[in-house]
Amino acid sequence: ILDRSNAPNIPKLNRFLPLFIGFVSVLLSFFMARVFMRMKLPGYLMG
Repeated sequence: ILDRSNAPNIPKLNRFLPLFIGFVSVLLSFFMARVFMRMKLPGYLMG
């Protein structure tokens, strides 16, 4: 996947789209994990 994103013959949008999707999925999984921890352990992130 990464060597395809560095190929010179593809446009710039196709180069940034997988990177953006990966970044958004990492952020989304991080927030989902925090919401899950907050639901399971209510006093965990409070202090």
